[in-house]
Order: sequence, then structure tokens, then C-alpha cells
Amino acid sequence: MVNQVLDQDIVFECPHCGKSMAIDPRGAGYVITCPECTNQMTVPQPVKASSGGMSATGTAVSAAAGVAGVAATRTPVQAPVGDLSQALMESSAKVKELTERLREVSARRKYLEHVHSRSSERIEKVRQEFSVIQGALDRLYDVMQELDAAED
Repeated sequence: MVNQVLDQDIVFECPHCGKSMAIDPRGAGYVITCPECTNQMTVPQPVKASSGGMSATGTAVSAAAGVAGVAATRTPVQAPVGDLSQALMESSAKVKELTERLREVSARRKYLEHVHSRSSERIEKVRQEFSVIQGALDRLYDVMQELDAAED
């Protein structure tokens, strides 16, 4: 896909494969994926050229150059390394905390499954006993009915 290069666009080459690309100046500093080799790179800051568009190398670029557009997900590169190190340490601590919590929850689940199984067995025994009692009550009722019928 070839797009028209505007005067304000940043024109640069992929450091991996040399593919020429152009991007809106708002893309400066973003990480993009090269549409040719799929390697990631950071869009350079623009250097104003004397004529034509802006170039990452400071050379003039003609708007008629017809450079292919960049199809990529852009992510700003602005976080200092120190901030990332701190975030990594905090994330590692959180992972350890969550791993321990997962162990606790797993142990609790295993215990509750055991309790549930035992309770289910007890409930089944109680149900069976109620069936026996209900059968005995039904037989007593029948005997009482027979005695009432015999007295009449």
C-alpha cells in the first residue's frame, strides 16, 4: 500500500531491512512494527529539512517519493529504565504474593471438597433412615386403619 507523503511526515528507514517509511510527526518516539520484516523499531524524532518533508537523517524528502505507509500498533516509549525496574520489582513481589494466595486457596478448596464429600455421605445415610422410618409409619397407619375397620 503506497500513501502520499506529506511535507510534515517523518521519513525514515527500517534499521533492520532498510524499508523506507513515512509517518505522521505525532508518531515520533512510538514503537512500530516494520511492514516488510516485522521487526520493531522506534520512530525517530523529526529533523526539519530545508525543502520537502522532514527526515530522520536531516535530508530533504520530496512529497512525490511515494513511500509505503506503516501498518503497526504504536506504543509510546517514554518510561525511564529506573521506573521500569521499579515496576518489575513490584510486579515480581505481587506475583509471589498471588502465588502464595493461590496455594492457600487451593488448600482450602481441597479441604472443603473433603468436607462436602463427607457431608454428602452423611446426608445419604439420613435419607435412607428416613425412608425406613416412612415405611414403618406407612405400615402402622395401615394397621390402624385395619383395626378401625374391624371395630365397626
